[in-house]
Amino acid sequence: MNKQNFDEKLKELRKLYDENHPITPAEGDVFTPLSLVEKEQYVLHEIQECLSELTHLVSTLELAIDQSESKERISDLKDKISNLERRKSILEQKLEFIRSGETDDQRKEKLKRQLLELELKRCKLKFADKDHVKVDQKINQKLDSYKKL
Repeated sequence: MNKQNFDEKLKELRKLYDENHPITPAEGDVFTPLSLVEKEQYVLHEIQECLSELTHLVSTLELAIDQSESKERISDLKDKISNLERRKSILEQKLEFIRSGETDDQRKEKLKRQLLELELKRCKLKFADKDHVKVDQKINQKLDSYKKL
């Protein structure tokens, strides 16, 4: 099958698929990214849910201890509480990140600028025949952090 026949067949299949599976406007918006305000509202809502569930679990734990229930039930409740506290702290960090307004692209650009400045520093030190080991270490650290992003 040559390329032209393949392209025609592909167009026919797309038309057939579109006829059998129409996309409603609401479904088309599913993959649009959230704005920072929407993300912040979502994270705040999640934190509120964590707090309400946390207070409920703490009161349940106190009742379980007062009624001297099994140790398994008490340890299970303690595990759930610690998991919720961990989740809450992660959500709070996420909220701080959202409020700072710094995205991955901005961080990458900032790291690129810093790397460029360090490279210039290293070149100046090389031309002056001075020691540039510390600058090399800083460059390697910045490169590692850049690769992690």
